[in-house]
Amino acid sequence: MSYRIYADRVWIMHTCINVLLLFLTAKLSGMTVRVRRIIEIAAGNALCFTAILLLPAPAVLQGEVGIILAGKTFFCLIAALWWVQRCFQVKSREGMRRVWICYMCCACVLGGVCNGISEVRELFGTDQNGFGTGGQGSMMQLLVWCAIVVWYGAKLLERERMRQKHPIWKVSFFWKTKFFSGSALMDSGNSLKDPYTGRPVCILDEETAKKLGISTEKAVRLIPYHSIGRAHGLLRAVTVSELYLEEVKNILSPLFETVTAFVFPAGEASKNLDTVKDLYTHLIENHFERKDILFALGGGVVGDLTGYAAATYLRGIDFIQLPTTLLAQVDSSVGGKTGVDFDQYKNMVGAFHHPRLVYMNMATLKSLNGDQFACGMGEVLKTGLIRDEKFYIWTINHMSEIEERIEPVLTKMIQKCCDIKRQVVENDPTEQGERAVLNLGHTIGHAYESLSFKKDRPLLHGHAVAAGIVSELYLSHKVCGFPMEKLSQVVYYLKEYYPAFVFDCKDYDTLYELMTHDKKNEAGIINFTLLSQVGDVQINQQVSKEKILESLDFYRESFGV
Repeated sequence: MSYRIYADRVWIMHTCINVLLLFLTAKLSGMTVRVRRIIEIAAGNALCFTAILLLPAPAVLQGEVGIILAGKTFFCLIAALWWVQRCFQVKSREGMRRVWICYMCCACVLGGVCNGISEVRELFGTDQNGFGTGGQGSMMQLLVWCAIVVWYGAKLLERERMRQKHPIWKVSFFWKTKFFSGSALMDSGNSLKDPYTGRPVCILDEETAKKLGISTEKAVRLIPYHSIGRAHGLLRAVTVSELYLEEVKNILSPLFETVTAFVFPAGEASKNLDTVKDLYTHLIENHFERKDILFALGGGVVGDLTGYAAATYLRGIDFIQLPTTLLAQVDSSVGGKTGVDFDQYKNMVGAFHHPRLVYMNMATLKSLNGDQFACGMGEVLKTGLIRDEKFYIWTINHMSEIEERIEPVLTKMIQKCCDIKRQVVENDPTEQGERAVLNLGHTIGHAYESLSFKKDRPLLHGHAVAAGIVSELYLSHKVCGFPMEKLSQVVYYLKEYYPAFVFDCKDYDTLYELMTHDKKNEAGIINFTLLSQVGDVQINQQVSKEKILESLDFYRESFGV
């Protein structure tokens, strides 16, 4: 028996099938991929399939049809999984495993539909020419049938949604010592998530909140939202239970006469003198004295604000850092810098006040979502760039283990970052010279962060610093001769792990104005920390406005905004 295979028709048919499979995989796994990329990857995968299909069998296997088919099927499978990885560009093993499973499930379901259609055709005696022998008509019929099934399924789902337009559920839950039981609307369009824990957010009506004694005045979260019509903003929210607060209070209770907690809304928006004032009030009302101590349990904002309050309350009391985020562990909790923002200007009010102790628990890092963890990785990368090329390379090479939060790897990474910062701080505790090396990426990064708040699209601090590193490494290339290949490498990494900060030319003057208010400036001149090589830092570099604006162009071009 001989077969005639039309390569162009095979390629077209399998491109169509792959588009359907990748689209279904994206929907099932919750991944977002551009349609153009799906088509490109589908065409590439189909081309590999066609090439493998047309490859001649080894002479030794001539006539061994089963072995040949098994071998080609294996290579087709490996090629398909590789193309799927290229399509979705997931870096973590867990994410890639989820995508592959979804893809294989969709492929198996589609294969089952194919077999079912084939059985029906044979049952009714319909001519079946077989794959590639003129059966392209059969394949096109299959695609039409699949399209009909998908369309009909979508119509049924839409009909069900219309029928249950207002699905009401009986719910009950505890809030502290109070119990609530009642009716709730299940809103399938509510995709709100806590940006710190990644947990879903429920919305309570005002009447129910009052019954439970819940007040947004004591909110501990700011939840960003987007609605129909492009409306967006921040919602004040409370959490049903904090991750570590009660546990820490239970540990400290046997050691102190009284343990009280002051909780404030998370995020940079709370890092101001108003929050400090509220903390002062809490300390005074609870009779805090000079021998009492503050514990900063949380991220960098908590550490900076608590440290500043400790430095100024009663002219200085002790405090202990308990950082729970990667950014706080590798940066803000070490060094003694404390402070708050003033209006939209970053860290303009502060003091040098070292904690008595910094306690880091690696287990807290497992509670961070991807965005929060990425915040700290920007500082990790910066630390390697300014002081240790070997550590920078080690970080890049161990990125998969870091993403999986493998504790020994995280411990080594954080220890190295803290040790590098310790050496710098010991040599220059009040930032009179050498300590300025730590500012790489922060001059423009702080401007990006301040602009994001002006636009009501708050940018996480670590993400802003990562964006600032891109722009300031461009300045390093232009002013200090930093190698372009190293710049390209850093940009490639940052593009893989950080979302783009969207702004346009109209924002350039605002960004430049924000830079002129940077606390590192002297005599009104913007000072930059730049690199000539990895580990070779040039501080107090003055750059023309023209080049600064070029660095903003470079960032937008690199991230496609």
